Amino acid sequence: MRLPTCLLSLALASSLLGCVEPSDEALGVTSQDSFVPVGGWVYDHGIVHYHVTAAFAGNAGAMAALSSTIAEYQATTQLQFVSQASASAKGIVYELNTDAGCGGGVTSNRDNNDVGLGPLIRICSTNRNTVAHETGHALGMWHEQQRSDRDLYVKCHNADIDPTLECAANDQNCMTHVCTLGGDFAIYSGPAPMVYAPYDLLSIMQYYGFNFAKNYPSDVSITVNDGGSCVGEAGSCLPDHTDLSIEDINSVKQMYQEPLGPDAIQHYGTAIAVGDFDKDGYMDVAVGAPDTAQEGKAIGAVYLYKGTFGAHSLSGNQVGASDWRSSLVPWKKIVPATLHKTGQDGERFGAALHAVDLDGDGVLDLAIGAPGRDAGTGRST
Repeated sequence: MRLPTCLLSLALASSLLGCVEPSDEALGVTSQDSFVPVGGWVYDHGIVHYHVTAAFAGNAGAMAALSSTIAEYQATTQLQFVSQASASAKGIVYELNTDAGCGGGVTSNRDNNDVGLGPLIRICSTNRNTVAHETGHALGMWHEQQRSDRDLYVKCHNADIDPTLECAANDQNCMTHVCTLGGDFAIYSGPAPMVYAPYDLLSIMQYYGFNFAKNYPSDVSITVNDGGSCVGEAGSCLPDHTDLSIEDINSVKQMYQEPLGPDAIQHYGTAIAVGDFDKDGYMDVAVGAPDTAQEGKAIGAVYLYKGTFGAHSLSGNQVGASDWRSSLVPWKKIVPATLHKTGQDGERFGAALHAVDLDGDGVLDLAIGAPGRDAGTGRST
């Protein structure tokens, strides 16, 4: 999402005077009502269709894990998951894996006989973490421990990993060097992927320290690259991950950017406020457009853009530079109805904005002024 011309002017000159009205597309406000991911699959209209096989549906543990996973993705990102009776193009299929030696789960593209269908998730472990992890793959997320900068943050313990779970039976080279050649521990060898977060030890995509270890809990496959120790190996133990991390959530928001309209925007940039409104460590931006039409009236609106790490290339241990504009993604549109108030014609909602901690909880709140409300008496929310 390219930042609006007016917002660029503000960032550089702290002023919106003389700004040209931005286009709807530049605002992330568009009539196109589909999400287009930077990586992964396209889930039209912001809806992730999914299908569960009969065996999966009949397993109470698997269904509980899936329900919990879907609830978290929907609560924290803009994606919506919708069940369907049969598999279809671009939809995820969840099925149980009864193969011998299954280590947890796997997400794969369909073969030539299933062209047009979305990713297949086969799991033998019905814990929630596995389902959330594999769903992340289906959305386009990568393993943390396979990033090319991983050795700065984690240590891979070759002798402690069960190579039979990561290597082909006849691949002796892989069996000996599983950390560099084996499956989910080897650094990606293809084109360098884009990364949407710094290396994240708390990511749902980061392997738990004992994943695929030969003997649990006496062996550990991967540890933190620090001065600690874990069951006799160098590096502190990596905890299991039960929830999406802040960076997981921000990555999904970057990959699937949600339109904030369409609207007949007027006087966009009259007011602006900058602050970390969700306390995730990134600065967010609120922009007022006080004469924007809502419900056929000149009520006004506030467009909120979420700060994130931004999209970066990754080469070796180096995270490449990013155009700072890629770090802001469309987040929320706020109108009086959002706050359970009836909009009034000419109230100029969003004419004044201020970032302030109103309740003393350590998180910045957004104060919104509407000077034309109640016949010019004005209100702040």
